[in-house]
Amino acid sequence: VTATCPGETLDDASSVPGGNAHTVTASDVRGTTLSVTFTVAEAWVVLRLCYLPVGATAYQDVGTSEQTVEVRAPQVSSVPGASVTARDAATLRIDGNGLSVDDRFKIIPPSGVCEGSSDTDGSVLGGEGRSAESATPLGNEVAVPFELATSAIGEGLVCF
Repeated sequence: VTATCPGETLDDASSVPGGNAHTVTASDVRGTTLSVTFTVAEAWVVLRLCYLPVGATAYQDVGTSEQTVEVRAPQVSSVPGASVTARDAATLRIDGNGLSVDDRFKIIPPSGVCEGSSDTDGSVLGGEGRSAESATPLGNEVAVPFELATSAIGEGLVCF
């Protein structure tokens, strides 16, 4: 996955972070569909897919410039069973796409706004920003530990 297809054979010649070459195996192909997963940096918005056929000496564009790969920023879709007891260590399961153990989450009052990069600004006591302790290989679920204080009793928003 690259911003342009330069015709080079080096796997990372112009590839974006995480978009290095992948050798297709039989398990990647189902009927006429090729399925390969890349983890790319969210800074890139639209990318082109390049192809190096067996025996070829250079990468080629896959189709025309209109055939691009859209890269979306990671997102949270839900926090199932989002109920914890104050002063008890609890782990929230957070569902979404592209989630990672490097992502940070914090809990703020429902009247608050998720903004900025501070782990403590606006957070409830015990809900300060923290990384997930685990993530599924596909990045569709993370587990984030919290131990909220009694002053946090009520509802809160999870910020990502």
